[in-house]
Amino acid sequence: MEVVAPETHPLISLRDLSGPAGVQARVQTPGVTARLEKQQGDRFTIRLETGTGRFPAGTLVELITPERYYLGEISSCDGDLRTITTEHELDRAAVTAIQAAWVSPRGAATLPGTPTGQ
Repeated sequence: MEVVAPETHPLISLRDLSGPAGVQARVQTPGVTARLEKQQGDRFTIRLETGTGRFPAGTLVELITPERYYLGEISSCDGDLRTITTEHELDRAAVTAIQAAWVSPRGAATLPGTPTGQ
């Protein structure tokens, strides 16, 4: 169990994935800045910036911290506070390494052992 100390509420980014574009919205929609208030296992409590009154309960979201991507759902709301229950977690460094290995210099995906992937 990891609990964030009150004096160290790091900034995170939150994106709405529940629209018609789903995960495609991740590429097209900028995230909303929020502060991480607390993390306990797969549950995060965040505080949205004032005036960001979206993200009702039931919204599918991507939560982005400096180290990880999380996919989950807003499980409760209380003013600017949102509780998010996450179901998936990806290490950002691992994602970057996979992207770098997967994309060739010309931008096309190649696999090792193929004529273009050597």
